[in-house]
Amino acid sequence: MTRTVRRISQLLFFGLFLYLIYKTAYPLKPIVPVDLLTRLDPLVALIAVVSSRTLVADMALSLGVVVLTILLGRVFCGWICP
Repeated sequence: MTRTVRRISQLLFFGLFLYLIYKTAYPLKPIVPVDLLTRLDPLVALIAVVSSRTLVADMALSLGVVVLTILLGRVFCGWICP
């Protein structure tokens, strides 16, 4: 049961990933920000903070992923990564 739900979650995020790629090229008025999955990645957030030497507000979503990872384990790699 859990494996099926995980596969569905991964397929949905993969579909979101493909949608965001499509929206970066053709008409550039997306409902969802095209860098949404990048904003969820804690490593990208850390690199952005270190390189700019300021807190990047767009990367606040990655803190939620870190909290979920602390509470539930490999959430990003197991449930979100397509």
